[in-house]
Amino acid sequence: MYQKERLSKLMTIISKKKIVDIKELEQLAFVSRSTLRRDLIQLEKEKKLIRHFGQVELVRDTNIEFGYNIRLRENEDAKKAMAEIAGDFIGSSQALFIDSSSTCIHLAPYLQNQNNLIVITNGIHLAAVLTEHPNIETFICGGHVKSLSGSILGGEAVGYLNNFHADITFLSCTGVDEHGVYMASEEQTFIKRKMIELSEHVVLLCDTSKVNKKDYFRMCGHENIDTLITNAPLPEEIQRVLEAKDVEVLY
Repeated sequence: MYQKERLSKLMTIISKKKIVDIKELEQLAFVSRSTLRRDLIQLEKEKKLIRHFGQVELVRDTNIEFGYNIRLRENEDAKKAMAEIAGDFIGSSQALFIDSSSTCIHLAPYLQNQNNLIVITNGIHLAAVLTEHPNIETFICGGHVKSLSGSILGGEAVGYLNNFHADITFLSCTGVDEHGVYMASEEQTFIKRKMIELSEHVVLLCDTSKVNKKDYFRMCGHENIDTLITNAPLPEEIQRVLEAKDVEVLY
């Protein structure tokens, strides 16, 4: 196998697991230890991973995000199913915070038939869709637009949210476990925390691929979430923790 093919295979494995033991990676990739070491050195030079003692970790720098169109296609059926459930929470004459995630943009069809709806978002893709619907008054945060993601972030964006109070916040995350809810980006975390703070009810959309996953930033605890919408039953230990925190779980 050529090195280019090996590197692609390694990145597929590491991207799914985020952190992988070297011994496990050697078995999964079917390569010798010396070949694997050379390939990992190359991937580290390309800033795609970090080598630790006995492990490799996927680089998830807050300045690097997969393109929005790529994320939009990931687990698309699950995102649409969750959005359909979330649509039951949406009614006319509401004010809604909606984050810039590729999950929450699937709420758009359930917004379009409501009257006197106010939507406040930091997502340029959602805002662009909603401009076609005069029955929705759309507000978008000021700040800098993050490359590839279509998210407006920064202190100005967080401060802009202070002008509003919402009935419901809809948001997504990169991970949930028994200890809380996680994000990969510090800036995204600040935006979502502010939305949570300024709303009456918080709905988290999180498909099961993100369950039992941690990330760099703990966005909030379970007590800050009112409803968690997912696409399949949760592991028992997480379900018990959520029930103890009075979090409604729907799927």
